[in-house]
Amino acid sequence: MDKAKVRRPSNLLWRDWLRSALPLVIVIALLLAGGVFILLDGSVTRIASVQGRVDSWSIQPGETGTGPQILWVTLDDGGKVMATASHDGRAPRNGERVELTEIHTGIGRVRYEWTRKEPPRS
Repeated sequence: MDKAKVRRPSNLLWRDWLRSALPLVIVIALLLAGGVFILLDGSVTRIASVQGRVDSWSIQPGETGTGPQILWVTLDDGGKVMATASHDGRAPRNGERVELTEIHTGIGRVRYEWTRKEPPRS
């Protein structure tokens, strides 16, 4: 018997198996890529302190009542950013000067956080 005729059914079986396995391989590759994205996003590469003036703020609704405060701030360099803050303490007033923490992540994302600095009590 010719070797090509013997190999032909084997090739058809492999081709059929690859067609059925391809969606699974694609799903696994997407999950791995998502995991790498999440791991890289969590890595902080640089932290800086910037200052600006509060344009407005709101409180986001949370699952168990009120959530974090969202601040819209105009930075001293003219940029407009959105910053998050925990909901403990007094909310800022419109026009109040605030100091934000600028956080750069591994994938290039920049986020801003605000923590109220209360004056020392004497």
